[in-house]
Amino acid sequence: MVLLGLAVPEQAVIIARHQMFSAVSMHNTYAALIAPSLAAPFGVFLMTQYFRAIPKEIDEAALIDNASRFKVFWKVLFPLTVSAQATLGIFTFLSVWNDYWWPLISATNKDMFTLTVGIASTQINFAQTEGLGFLMAQAVFAALPILIFYLFFQKYIVQAVAGAAGR
Repeated sequence: MVLLGLAVPEQAVIIARHQMFSAVSMHNTYAALIAPSLAAPFGVFLMTQYFRAIPKEIDEAALIDNASRFKVFWKVLFPLTVSAQATLGIFTFLSVWNDYWWPLISATNKDMFTLTVGIASTQINFAQTEGLGFLMAQAVFAALPILIFYLFFQKYIVQAVAGAAGR
């Protein structure tokens, strides 16, 4: 089911998503901008594959030491997946930061525009020649947080890729 969710493009479900959010009057809210990305099938797939790669002997050793299933998860397995969680957080952040289509549909109030929609709304048309420097300056400032975010968390990406390749 998760792989099927990965195979269905976002464009195929956008009308149903719009109707669901309209039915509960959630457009122009932060929840409408955040909620769709929380249930992304990529995160379920990534974490499932990472947990499957952890040897079963680790679980069994903790269970032999009289740890409950919750304690095995919370104290043993969960700390082993920090690099995968950080990688998932980075990928989710980047996809949400660069998302244009859903915020364009969901946020009609200028106060709720995301950065990508806000930059696009400053353009009068795509062939403009005046104010192009201002538009490029906006694009540079929009990319700056992504660069800073990546620099802080790049070691987790390397650990997750190295951990996945080594298993």
